[in-house]
Order: sequence, then C-alpha cells, then structure tokens
Amino acid sequence: TAEFLAIDDEEYQHKRLVRYYQRSGFKVIRYVGEDISNIPDRLIWGGCGTLMREDVLILLGKWTKWLFGG
Repeated sequence: TAEFLAIDDEEYQHKRLVRYYQRSGFKVIRYVGEDISNIPDRLIWGGCGTLMREDVLILLGKWTKWLFGG
C-alpha cells in the first residue's frame, strides 16, 4: 500500500496536492486534523492534511500505461 499526505499548509496548495494525487490514482482516506485523536498520524506525517492511499500494484498498472502508452 502506498500512502501520501497532502499537507494543508495553505488552502490553495492543499487543493492542488489533493487533485494531483487523485489524478495519480490515490483515493482520499480522511483528513488528519488537529484533534487529539489525530496525534498519532501527525507524529508520523508531521502535519495536518488529507491522507490518501492506494495499492501499489494498481498504481503501477496505471502509471505503466501512462508512461509507456500501453
């Protein structure tokens, strides 16, 4: 499984990151915010933002078609 966190430093940049990762094949899992329940995720990721995830094999299939025109 591959995961990314679209960091939410600025609203405009955050929206761009989420859109980019979605186009790359990632799915939105949830928003990692400032609540106490998000402390473990914030320790791992280093900030707030949208957590995104997808299976590596699915991503490789999509990216291979895109890179090699197959």
